[in-house]
Amino acid sequence: MNTFRSFAVLFLLVLSTFTCLADKGEQLYLDNCAICHGRQGQGGVGIPLGLEAFLEQTPDEYIRRSIRVGRPGRIMPSFYRL
Repeated sequence: MNTFRSFAVLFLLVLSTFTCLADKGEQLYLDNCAICHGRQGQGGVGIPLGLEAFLEQTPDEYIRRSIRVGRPGRIMPSFYRL
């Protein structure tokens, strides 16, 4: 029973950490991305990040790099601090 309790506590700690990170991610998006990509990812000045086709076809590394270094020659700035 002691092992189960330890596992349960560890699981709840990990779960709360992911919840906190998700909240921070949402706030980062709203603060830095929503102005161009829309609050729900529907697009605007920037591409619609919420489109399923975009998400399926775009590698994670391309998205990470676009955030870090921007898109030279386009309106997308770099967010190296994120």
